[in-house]
Amino acid sequence: MKKKYLGRIITWILCALAAFTLVLVFWPPAGSIEPASAEAARSFDAKLEQLEAAHERREPFEVQLTGAEVNSKLQQIFSDVPSSGLTRMRGVAVSLRQDHLIAVLSLKVAGLSLYITLGGKPSIKDHRLQFNLDEVRLGHMPTAATLISEVLEAKLNSAQGQEMLLMPDYMSDMRVENGELVIESK
Repeated sequence: MKKKYLGRIITWILCALAAFTLVLVFWPPAGSIEPASAEAARSFDAKLEQLEAAHERREPFEVQLTGAEVNSKLQQIFSDVPSSGLTRMRGVAVSLRQDHLIAVLSLKVAGLSLYITLGGKPSIKDHRLQFNLDEVRLGHMPTAATLISEVLEAKLNSAQGQEMLLMPDYMSDMRVENGELVIESK
């Protein structure tokens, strides 16, 4: 008789843990994906033009981009990303905290909304954008960064990923500093 009740208790505990996990996975992260600002996207472009002009004059230069500028430009870039199968990109939001870039991807997978948060430090190496991933969450559930980084690395090492990560020759370094994205030219 005690084994019967113990089995039921364990079953209910496992069901509660599974439900709790599903709630964490599908619970959207704090904040929302803000609409793109055309003015902020133009400011982003203008700052990169200043960086390129300084490079042409052979002067070292750096620009500081705000979170709003980066968000608006990313919204512009990803607004035309086509759907692939059951997955559709709904949006991306970026926040810049101390020395980290935190990106929240909003996806529609088989009709369900899913949010993936990726956090890390950006840099440029061999004219390619690098992202040292150290934080991953599915919804509100922390996930091992190594699991996602392997999949992300494989995707980024593909021909399409390599083309997407190629940075202009004049960009020598990128980092997040005091809540701003800093890009340096040679």
